[in-house]
Amino acid sequence: MHIVYLVTSEKDQQCGVVDYTRQLAHAISDGETKVTIEELPSWSLNALIRLRDKYKNGDRIVFHLQYPTLGMGKSFAPALLDFASKSNKIFITFHEFEQFSLIRKSYFLFSSLLNTSFIFTNEYEQEQFASFFPWAKKKSVIIPIGNNISAIPFQKKIDAPQHRLIYFGQIAPNKGIEEYLETVCCLRAAKNHLPCAIIGGLVTPSSELAQKVQTMAEKYNIECLFNLSSEDVSQELHKSSMAYLPFPSGVGDKRGSALACLKHDLGVITKHSEHTPQWWTESTHHGENAQHAAVIIQAISSGEINKVPVPSALKQAMDDREWCNIARVHTEVYTMVGNTCLLK
Repeated sequence: MHIVYLVTSEKDQQCGVVDYTRQLAHAISDGETKVTIEELPSWSLNALIRLRDKYKNGDRIVFHLQYPTLGMGKSFAPALLDFASKSNKIFITFHEFEQFSLIRKSYFLFSSLLNTSFIFTNEYEQEQFASFFPWAKKKSVIIPIGNNISAIPFQKKIDAPQHRLIYFGQIAPNKGIEEYLETVCCLRAAKNHLPCAIIGGLVTPSSELAQKVQTMAEKYNIECLFNLSSEDVSQELHKSSMAYLPFPSGVGDKRGSALACLKHDLGVITKHSEHTPQWWTESTHHGENAQHAAVIIQAISSGEINKVPVPSALKQAMDDREWCNIARVHTEVYTMVGNTCLLK
């Protein structure tokens, strides 16, 4: 069997889905399965034709599209993968299907009716898909994401601060960075000089938000660590003890940055919603707003409460999300007979 992962990528731009795909490909290639990642510069009908011609003589090809990724744009071409590869198995992992526009969701009507199988990283996204294409739910399966940032060996210096509060993720609107800054403001107003840092991908350095982050960072003594390598990110996570990640829609299984923080033994303060799985509510603290989050952060710093509410729930969930287990489940799904069977 030959697994061909399909993504798009932009030069010098970090994309969590591309990172996830590389980790998955590496985990699967540790076995006997041949794995290739096709990082297309863009999607078009010509790109589909080139893929068809390149792999037309291959044996037991599985095409697995990760959708969407940076640079993919609004092209309809990814939804035509079935037509370009009729003799091969086709899989699509949808990331944040709920956020697709009505038109973009409609792109995949034909895929839902043909031989494509679908993978989701959490139950909520699967249910959103099923509400749109109910007949295709039997061709879908949930496989949680793993940690994109491998924890490298690290020896913390004896004189290093006991606690550091970070924000980790893309520096972009509606990702929670604004509330993180407000929380640090609350801490400083309370005369709390806890070391703070922002670690993440700065997509548009000249944007209004990026300028605000830089200004607030200087004012409140926040260290800015942008566009680091995975190894450097791991080191910085090891240096930290807490992360405030106030995702507007709530934390859940698709939040790779939160998962990386848990993997590196950070206490995570975030937001819980009605869609937040139980293991997340037991493994992280809910911060209703910046003021509430600041209270929790100070309580963790002083030792009044534990970094992790229910450590046993966290351990089991993290075991399930080890890359070796994620790779094993993917391989089992790929090797099932036919794409139209019920996936479990």
